[in-house]
Amino acid sequence: MSGMRFFDTHCHYADNAFDADIDLCVQKARTAGLAGALVCTCSGHEYEAASALAQRLNLSFAAGAFDFSSSPQIAPQRMLEQLSSAIDRFSPCAVGEIGIDGKHLKTEFEAPALALFTGAIEIASDNNLPVSVHARGAMHVIARILKAHASTSLKGVIHAFNGSLEEAEIFVRLGFKLGFGSILTNPAAKRAARVFAALRSGSWVIETDAPFMVPCTKKMNPAAKSEPLDLIETLKAAAALRGITIEAAAEESSQAALEVFPMLKTEISSQKNID
Repeated sequence: MSGMRFFDTHCHYADNAFDADIDLCVQKARTAGLAGALVCTCSGHEYEAASALAQRLNLSFAAGAFDFSSSPQIAPQRMLEQLSSAIDRFSPCAVGEIGIDGKHLKTEFEAPALALFTGAIEIASDNNLPVSVHARGAMHVIARILKAHASTSLKGVIHAFNGSLEEAEIFVRLGFKLGFGSILTNPAAKRAARVFAALRSGSWVIETDAPFMVPCTKKMNPAAKSEPLDLIETLKAAAALRGITIEAAAEESSQAALEVFPMLKTEISSQKNID
């Protein structure tokens, strides 16, 4: 795998789960070819720490506004104000994590969730920034909102995509890439495997959602977390499903990542790669 490069297009490296070892985790992944990562956030209280971590490790920062329903609860309008302020203060290369979760729908949180996502999309469009979108259980709603903004130059990634091929094609036509992580390594995720294998070239990227989306090989350990180096297993699975080499899978995903997130910082380790 000499010279291979890849990007983690959605991660939460500033999460407390990495307090003791994020430098080592990133270093190990860079040795294997990690060229960059998009450090995402969900609310204003995360911005400063995540931005500082991204700057220190030469990674990229994304300012997000998502899941206001968790504690402490903050009004959507206040979250949007914080997001706008963060763009001026931290100059993120993307807006994310934003989106709607199926748990919001048909509850008292549906209307504010719609307002928060729509407002975040408008802020991203106004600032010409790509987005990283959470759409679990709400892809039809997300697609409807994105279609309403199809006249803009908005682009981004549907994070942790787990929909049908028809849904995938809708998002790709709207100018979005589809994010895949450890689900590709799960033998039980047969629909995801079929959809991934059928995607058009250049329409997908890889991600860890680290420390979340723990690979199935680690789930027997209750203390396990997803980390940057797990992308190697994702790439191996991606290559097998598409009938290409791991190097080709890494390069295809890297080109797609840079197409959708053109301001991603890039760094390739001079160290020998891990086989």
